[in-house]
Amino acid sequence: MSDRDISDCLTRWFDMHQRDLPETRSLLVAVSGGSDSLALLSALSEIASEWGLDLAAATVDHGLRAEARDEAQMVSRVCTQLGVPHDILSLNWADPSAVTQEAARGARYRALAAHARKLGVKAIATGHTHNDQLETVYMRLRAGSDAWGLSGMSDIAPVPVWPEGMGLKLIRPLMRADREDLRTYLHTRQVEWVDDPSNEKLVFERVRVRNLLSDRPQLAGQLADTQSLAAARRLKISQALVEWAGQALSWHVGGAVAFSAADWLSRTLEERLVLLKALLPSIAGKFRAPRNSILEPVLELEGLERGRTLGGCYMKRTADKVLIAAEPIPESDQSIVFAGNMMVWNGRIGFELPEGTGRTLKLAQWGKRGVPAELTGSDLPDYDVRRSLPVLLTGEENAFRIPHLEKCADMKVCDLAPERFLSLLSFSTDFFAKEIGRRESFS
Repeated sequence: MSDRDISDCLTRWFDMHQRDLPETRSLLVAVSGGSDSLALLSALSEIASEWGLDLAAATVDHGLRAEARDEAQMVSRVCTQLGVPHDILSLNWADPSAVTQEAARGARYRALAAHARKLGVKAIATGHTHNDQLETVYMRLRAGSDAWGLSGMSDIAPVPVWPEGMGLKLIRPLMRADREDLRTYLHTRQVEWVDDPSNEKLVFERVRVRNLLSDRPQLAGQLADTQSLAAARRLKISQALVEWAGQALSWHVGGAVAFSAADWLSRTLEERLVLLKALLPSIAGKFRAPRNSILEPVLELEGLERGRTLGGCYMKRTADKVLIAAEPIPESDQSIVFAGNMMVWNGRIGFELPEGTGRTLKLAQWGKRGVPAELTGSDLPDYDVRRSLPVLLTGEENAFRIPHLEKCADMKVCDLAPERFLSLLSFSTDFFAKEIGRRESFS
């Protein structure tokens, strides 16, 4: 790929996704110091004026390698040359030797999400490449993934932490570019990069897969074809289910949902599994859904007449109606996370508080508490729904208010499940689909 090809790749990407990106053209570029992210930063800086992009960059120092600080400062120097503001985000661990790659990844995205909010940025750009995509597809293929997994990474996705990533988008504009072409691009601009020594450790599956694919172009081509077909299938299913959900799902207070059993059973088993994997974590406020093997027994709705818990949710069938509501959790497990001015309770209920209040509400679950006298005559949610609603403790003995049902000054309560469900169900692959016919230009 020539330098012009890389710029054209970015230009086409932004042209394709104008409607999918936040109205503000501010981007936070995650730059590790490796070739992929530095090439992304450099290429974005070249097209910034054309697209009206306001760029900022950040490097996460995971605190796991002594040389990481010097590498972050090297990125800072490159950013100064490009005229891009740069910050170093430092992580701290009680026991660095016990940190797993998964834990480091989660902490990295939480730090980036918090920094994006601080800057008022709605999108974080990463330097994932075509090589990363093929590696991901190969690993998922070995793990027995279906078309949903084999479709690989999408070009626009939710930031992969919850609820810290709420409302933020992760964009991958260079995933049709080859890593070696990006390094050539940096060479022509005399930009140095660093190679993370962990990329040589065979204890990590991705490193082993990367080595395997490096000298097997035929296998890489087969994986690209697999990903292309799977992505097309996932896109078709996703679009159909988003349309179906808009008609078939009835959202209740607190983020519970109800639907017709007949409507549900009219969908294929594959579609029902996809729906459940998006519904359960959204309603429960969890990061991810249970494994497929745990979900499969309820896809036919059998045994739900008595109700059952699954993935932090309570599912119950009454005649032709199915209800899925958040399962009450022990008070000791209650969580509060701030995402900007939004206080998120148990990952599923948001409280919009006045800016700058620094206020934390004293919340609990309604549970088995009684119904306040002033609400007795009103239309109350079913017990299975209301028992997991938050109540605001007033400080008086046994006194509380229900923000969903009573007006509470200086705050607005919102259920996060409906919007998150759609974000998990949606899939963005239009750019990749149109680039398939141009693959020879990118590898």
